[in-house]
Amino acid sequence: MKKFFNSRDGASKSAALMIVLALVVMLTGVALAYLSRTTTDRQLAQSSYNDTSADLLARSALDIVVSDFKQEIINNPTVTMANIQPTRYGDASIPNLIRRSYFGDPTNRTSGVSSMSPSVNGRSISTTRWNSHYLVPRGDPTDISINPSPIPAFVAPDWVLVTAQGPNSAPPPSAVIGRYAFAAYDEAGLLDMNVAGYPNWSGNPGGSCNPDPTPWLTNVGRKGTVGLADLTALGAYAPPRAQIDNIVGWRNYATTLRPNIQIFGNFTFPGDSCTTQDSYGSYLLDFGDPPFTFDSTDQPVPISSYPFSSAAANIFPTPAPGVSPRTDQVFISRQQLLKLQRSLGFSQNLLQYMGSSSRERNRPAPDWPYLGNNLSEGRFCFDNLDLLKPNPDGCTQHGRKKGYGKGKGRGHLCGTEADIANLFGLKWIKSGVVGPDPNGNPQPGHWRYIGHNGNWHDPNPNALGHIPCLRGPNKQNDFFQLLLYALFRLQCSSDGEYDPQRLLKTFSIGASIIDQYDSDPDDLDTTLTGTDKKFQSHTTVIE
Repeated sequence: MKKFFNSRDGASKSAALMIVLALVVMLTGVALAYLSRTTTDRQLAQSSYNDTSADLLARSALDIVVSDFKQEIINNPTVTMANIQPTRYGDASIPNLIRRSYFGDPTNRTSGVSSMSPSVNGRSISTTRWNSHYLVPRGDPTDISINPSPIPAFVAPDWVLVTAQGPNSAPPPSAVIGRYAFAAYDEAGLLDMNVAGYPNWSGNPGGSCNPDPTPWLTNVGRKGTVGLADLTALGAYAPPRAQIDNIVGWRNYATTLRPNIQIFGNFTFPGDSCTTQDSYGSYLLDFGDPPFTFDSTDQPVPISSYPFSSAAANIFPTPAPGVSPRTDQVFISRQQLLKLQRSLGFSQNLLQYMGSSSRERNRPAPDWPYLGNNLSEGRFCFDNLDLLKPNPDGCTQHGRKKGYGKGKGRGHLCGTEADIANLFGLKWIKSGVVGPDPNGNPQPGHWRYIGHNGNWHDPNPNALGHIPCLRGPNKQNDFFQLLLYALFRLQCSSDGEYDPQRLLKTFSIGASIIDQYDSDPDDLDTTLTGTDKKFQSHTTVIE
């Protein structure tokens, strides 16, 4: 019988089989890892592609909406009352809403599909979501829950369907590559909460500060800046004083010199010192002390120490061991304003009146007629009225132009006769210079209009019988030149205005403004002495 012998290289064949199997396993693992990685990379790439596409669509939509506003400006180069505001369409009954996309709007781009209608994947945008910024009045103002649901008059915008050729109001479904809807709101008329509202003590100008570091009564009364807006006047849902103090305490922590022991949501202002009040007053009102420095073109240069376009750089308390100094804060976005509202708890209904970016530059309007470039940058700072004290040459005991008392001298300055003549065209005529009245009683001193070129050195100069024309580009016009133009806006003829009725109205209003401004007891006419003091008067008289 034939015998079979084992192969001499059988062990080698077994080893080769094991190696092949190991290689197959390794290759399979590498293939699986590759497929897994490429699948993940493909998903990430697809997601990035979709994000980029959505971002490009959103940017294009924003460019289209903004371009519509720009085109309106180009189409109306002459500003009038009819076109000074953007054309409103959509929901004209909602104050803050300028326009929204809707079928039949003037652009003829918008489809008839509402953004509230569910899409194929079931997505839609409700009116509540459209009002997540609270710029539209809430439908139920009594609801204390977080609920921005707007009034029924607000209608959700319609979709603008985008094709490869641009927006189309009725494209074939297969041509649509994206969609957008929009609502544009106006924040210009809202209270800029980076500035608006003042602490509790600002409404009480009395107290222990004598004289007050800032004339709060005057400044709050005239509403000189939006920082002096009274938030308690916002109707039935106005924030209580404690909430206003918390807003100001968070926003102006350093400029109101808050004690380090106060924490967020517990800022109070009772019994604050004059120094504290003056610090905040300076933040709002400090443009330096008049008269202001003039540049080479005879232009006054009042420069705010703390421009409202950014937060003040103050740090308080002064850094020290164990003390955590803080600065002021600002709202970078509306979302931060909403977050503060939810943290402090003031009424959601107030948010329709509040903004975070509505600051404006204070400068003459360029479209006033008949100016001939004579008012170009010719600002007149109202704080110059501080200089008009009766008998200015007798005011030296308080330090002319340097102020006295507390608070940088605001409301307690004495202008030189040269300053007053240049800025107001006025000269103080002392009581002894003018004769007695028809009854033989001494007449109190008064102002006489001599014009900015008048001889203020003369103790009894001639009164100017007219108000001169504006002085020219970048020149300092006096108060009554500007007031005359503001009242009548007439083209200046010859060398000025001589009409007695217009002069009477101009000087009457000017005297009233001066009379309201110089309400300080120190502003009493002191040119009468002895028994004649009884004829002293606070009343402003301009000859």
